[in-house]
Amino acid sequence: MIQKINYKSSNKTDEIEATIWECEDPKAILQIAHGMSEYTNRYEDFAKFLKGKGILVAGNNHLGHGHTAKTLGFFGGGDVCEYLIEDMNYLSDYLRDRYELPVYYLGHSMGSFILRYFISKYPTDKAILMGTGYVDKKIARLLVKLSKHIIKRHGEKYDSKLLYMLTVGAYQMRAPKGEVWLSRNMENVMKYKDDPYCGFNFTAEGYMVLGELLEIILDEDIISKTPKETEILFVSGAEDAVGDMGKGVKKVYDFYKNLGYKNLEIEIFEEMRHEILNEKDNKKVYNRIYEFLKTR
Repeated sequence: MIQKINYKSSNKTDEIEATIWECEDPKAILQIAHGMSEYTNRYEDFAKFLKGKGILVAGNNHLGHGHTAKTLGFFGGGDVCEYLIEDMNYLSDYLRDRYELPVYYLGHSMGSFILRYFISKYPTDKAILMGTGYVDKKIARLLVKLSKHIIKRHGEKYDSKLLYMLTVGAYQMRAPKGEVWLSRNMENVMKYKDDPYCGFNFTAEGYMVLGELLEIILDEDIISKTPKETEILFVSGAEDAVGDMGKGVKKVYDFYKNLGYKNLEIEIFEEMRHEILNEKDNKKVYNRIYEFLKTR
């Protein structure tokens, strides 16, 4: 059974939509934080797989994403990084109260950035960082500064080709000629391109928020608030530009390791790009994640 719930965002203005894939006699809950320019329902196949294993799956659409977004790619102003994690936590509280089960987390791409901040405030036993990456502090600061400059000149909702080329466009430049950075699976690429709720460009404000989020998760004092016993699994494609073809993922892994985290696992999947859950050989990824979740 699939359940939809809607609730007011912590920004007191927007409406948040969440999806819950229920299962009989669940043993645990996995809450998903989706990536940039997509939405939670794209994880349905993965959710059905875990549902068959006794794991209930849920996730909310972030501000500026999905059917309830007033403007796609626009987060609505204010303290957005806080709103993003508080909107996630509202769903977490709902799930814990209703099902009385532990809630684990998976964050993909931008969702992994949100999750890295989230677990520093709201502890969990297990977290999966998928399609994550490492960005130098100077680059994150530059993205914020440039976005603010563009906002000052053109407004928060401005569609900046420059900001696109410096971020998503840079990933595409690393793909083989005639191919797409997102995925080796062209069926997945076409579905993504044909979906009006996928692949939209962020507004200038959206890129500013992305930069601010990156600055937060590079702050050792903030990340160190994550409990040291947290189990974290890093999964990525060996051809994922966001993870710098595996090197950036290893940097994030080392970042946590150097802060004293010991319960870390990492797996880089060969012949896979950014959306490893949607590659042709995705069952490898499904099973790896399930193995991580089922161990207690």
